[in-house]
Amino acid sequence: MQTLCVVAYPELAPADRDWIEGLRRRHDPNYRLVDAHLTLVFPFAGLEPEALAGHVGAVAAAGAPFAIALRCALIVRDALSELTHLFLVPDAGFSRVVLLHDALYRGVLASRLRLDVPYIPHITVGAFADPQAAREAADEINRAGPDIAGTVARLSVVAVESPRVRPLREIALGLANDE
Repeated sequence: MQTLCVVAYPELAPADRDWIEGLRRRHDPNYRLVDAHLTLVFPFAGLEPEALAGHVGAVAAAGAPFAIALRCALIVRDALSELTHLFLVPDAGFSRVVLLHDALYRGVLASRLRLDVPYIPHITVGAFADPQAAREAADEINRAGPDIAGTVARLSVVAVESPRVRPLREIALGLANDE
């Protein structure tokens, strides 16, 4: 069965997207797998894509597009490996992303929610074996004072495949998704 997940690709100004992707090329060994995104449902198997898309559509229909602002980098130790991740974390829109994540993990996804790992809304821009290198990269980003505005307007159901994730369904927030 396919490994699926749900992400949001924020709508960003081209220069901001290029800056984020440049960070990812420098610091994230998985940058070629998927474009910059917020993960809302982490990879899992055991559900048909159509069932997941139906659930995501119902959650999305009850929501609405919302703004985010990325203004700082944060380092987080991975709970499942020895890596330290470098995240861009939204301050504006943080609670909206958390509430969307929580809504998605109800119903057919309720049993897949990991309660042992905290959910931090983020765009991953790096993964480091050396936590000090992650700290230095975060400091460099934070000294630059990023102020990246964007909008989360769509959710994407994707299949996690190599060498790249494959989009299965795009679902707009706030619309009846009867496609």
